[in-house]
Amino acid sequence: SAMVSAGGRLFYICDETLTCVDGTVPSKAYVVARDAYSGVLLWKCPIPQWGSEVFSDTPDSAEGVASVGRFTMPSHVGKRLVAVEDTVYVTLGPAAPVTALDAATGETKRVYTDTVNADEVLYSDGRLIVSINPSERPANAMVLKGKTPPSVPGKKVCALDAKTGRTLWKEGPFSGIRAGQTQDPFGRLELAAGDGKVFLLTSDAIECLNANSGE
Repeated sequence: SAMVSAGGRLFYICDETLTCVDGTVPSKAYVVARDAYSGVLLWKCPIPQWGSEVFSDTPDSAEGVASVGRFTMPSHVGKRLVAVEDTVYVTLGPAAPVTALDAATGETKRVYTDTVNADEVLYSDGRLIVSINPSERPANAMVLKGKTPPSVPGKKVCALDAKTGRTLWKEGPFSGIRAGQTQDPFGRLELAAGDGKVFLLTSDAIECLNANSGE
């Protein structure tokens, strides 16, 4: 689902379920760390829930909705994994908060409890910039075949001190953009950050926030 590298190590999220089975077999997902030079396995951290069904919660095609295959995932799922120096930041589940793992051992260093339902994570100048989904799936999230996907309001963006976990600011709600696929019920903001600014793409415009204050 995602792959990043830092400090001579490679980190990725992988479903190790046998490829010969169908979606009735539960996924076996892990955050995996390897030596980037030799490929030697360093550690694995299990992710209890990680798969198409838990991300999309989409009914079958009998209701006029495109069916969800085993490997269909949100297009921005790769933004749930970040590595910086000796720390890996990741969501250990579709609705899980951001967790900081020790890059050398995989042990938990911190859980950022204010980031439950996080779906995009950035690191910039000592801050975590996180987009957060609403707590409940929107009623109009389904995408009928041939129809333009509706926008879904309610996403928040927050900034946290990566070392202390203190929330610096939170702004929203924003209406994320959506593709036509059903595995994207909340939409995405395509977060970007740099030069003291945070940028996000809503259904109406590109918006720019002050990274220090959120204004």
